[in-house]
Amino acid sequence: EAGVSAFTAATNIVLAILVRSFAGFERHHTKSGRESSVMIKLFLLLTINSAVIPLLVFADIPKLAFVPYLFEGPYTDFTVGWYQDVGQLISTTLLINGLVYPMSALSKGLTPKITRGCLAPFAATQRALNALYEGVEFPLSERYAQLMQMVFTGMVFSGGMPCLLPVAAMFCFIAYYEGKYTILRASRMPPSYDETMAKIFWSVMPACAAIKILLSTWMFSYEHVPSYLNGGALDPATSPISSGSQFNFKARLDRSNAAICVFALVCLVVYKIINVYRKGLRAFFARVFPKGLVEEEEEEEVSMTPELSIARSDGIMKGLTTFLIQENPQYNEIVPSSATKSCGGPNGSVPEWEAAFAEADREESEAEAERQRKANERASRSLFGASDVQAEAAGEMPDAMKKRLKKDKNKSPGAERVPRRKNSQVAPLSGMDAGDDVVDFGDDDYYSRNQRRAVGEAYEGVAGGGLSAAMAMQPEGDVEAGMDADEEEEERRRRRKERKREKKERERADRV
Repeated sequence: EAGVSAFTAATNIVLAILVRSFAGFERHHTKSGRESSVMIKLFLLLTINSAVIPLLVFADIPKLAFVPYLFEGPYTDFTVGWYQDVGQLISTTLLINGLVYPMSALSKGLTPKITRGCLAPFAATQRALNALYEGVEFPLSERYAQLMQMVFTGMVFSGGMPCLLPVAAMFCFIAYYEGKYTILRASRMPPSYDETMAKIFWSVMPACAAIKILLSTWMFSYEHVPSYLNGGALDPATSPISSGSQFNFKARLDRSNAAICVFALVCLVVYKIINVYRKGLRAFFARVFPKGLVEEEEEEEVSMTPELSIARSDGIMKGLTTFLIQENPQYNEIVPSSATKSCGGPNGSVPEWEAAFAEADREESEAEAERQRKANERASRSLFGASDVQAEAAGEMPDAMKKRLKKDKNKSPGAERVPRRKNSQVAPLSGMDAGDDVVDFGDDDYYSRNQRRAVGEAYEGVAGGGLSAAMAMQPEGDVEAGMDADEEEEERRRRRKERKREKKERERADRV
């Protein structure tokens, strides 16, 4: 029997590997869906292999003898011989499973450590070394299935074999510490599963309780088990379902042992029905007894705790609303400087990370201002030349502006005009009125070829507006972008010349 139990435990480990392999062909959309499928299938296979098959193989039911390999055993009921043979086999299998399941999972976590110690010094690449130090997977579905099988088998047969409950408890104790060590010391980060597997486990346990009561009823109603007789009180209900001596429900339910189990089963079924239809029952009783239910709901509403934001705004919260020292300056005298130094309190300096961010922002602002200044200077030089830019920087009017203003006064004596380029989109600056006339500088008799696209502003008006004359006379478009394009074109020409020179040198070297 020990050999059969060991073979069954080994078969259970192989079943876990096969179920996980076949689950990949089901094409699940999520890992949680795949793990839930593995959990259900593996639980059924482990339970059938460990408990159901021994129960059916050793049973002797003549009406089901047509099923091959099953129901041809030596036991027609839960006799003493059944407990000595089948009961001992199930108990031994459950005990071995309770030891093999945690040990196999622990070996999966310890094997990579041994391999790492032997092969890490000989790893040729960083990728191979990372693979050696990577943890193993933590198969949550297998652990759920093994736990469900141990608890299910132990509870179902515990009516006739109470020793199975300590075995199941021992497995839970060992599996807890094994899983704790494996997930913290030997496993990689598991995926974020949803609650499906936990809900499946929670839904199976009530069915386990119902099956336990039914099997215990059959065990306790065996004719050789001591019991009181009911005197035929349940004959009207049990006579129609009685069949022969093996399935004589009338004789079994006349025994008090079976009647107690049946009563517990009825209570369990009634509770399940009430729990399923509790909302409908609550609505029904609300119509019949509205006052009592309303008072109960009002009491629940009064006892509710307000939200934190409401408690702060309404002054319901008493005491401190935060533990930040800067929000509670009255405690500066009693709080040591070491406690507030890292958070920028009055007794400590600004944190290093905050000072670093402030310094980075300041340097970035200075760099941006310097870049803008250089761009403006390049634009001014391209429009006016270096001499006019230097004159403007010194606070003097450029020569081109002086000549233009003088010519404008000769054309319209006594009129104050501000020149600007024809069709320019630059808005008039300070020093100009909305009704002032403008002068078209598109004629060739004033501007040179290089300055034909420039726009001029009156120096006094520009100075009053706070803008430079050079910037006011920029042509339409992005001057800086144009400068960048010119620089890129110059760089491309330089690279072409460099490639031609290298090509000539290679040809000369080949000829030599």
